[in-house]
Formats: sequence, C-alpha cells, structure tokens
Amino acid sequence: MLDAIVQQATISEQSQSSLFFVGYCRQWLAAISAFFARY
Repeated sequence: MLDAIVQQATISEQSQSSLFFVGYCRQWLAAISAFFARY
C-alpha cells in the first residue's frame, strides 16, 4: 500500500517537472519569435 502511494507521488512529481520544462521552452520560443517578428 505504501509503495503504491510513493510511486504515485514520484510519477506526479516527474510529470509536473516535465510540464514546467515544456512551459519554459514555449515561453522561450514565443519570446524568440516575437523578437524576430519585429525585424
């Protein structure tokens, strides 16, 4: 029972960090495209 709870917590932590990374990359891509759109 405890192992399943720990495993679930680890999975949710990993998905949160990957979502954060994807959001971070999208912010950078949006900033770069906005920068090039000006010139």
